[in-house]
Amino acid sequence: MRIIEIREASIPISRYADPAIASGGLTTSIVAVVPDVLRSGRPVIDWGYAQLDASPKAD
Repeated sequence: MRIIEIREASIPISRYADPAIASGGLTTSIVAVVPDVLRSGRPVIDWGYAQLDASPKAD
């Protein structure tokens, strides 16, 4: 198996469903890895994302 393509996108996220409320600049990244493997004629795509934990850490 060889990696053919890696796609990355950074998207804004918000804790609120209403897009009018500011998100505070929070973003997350989504990554898609496309190998040379085909199933039913279509490439197998593996997805990953970076989870953000905006809660304060206890010392």
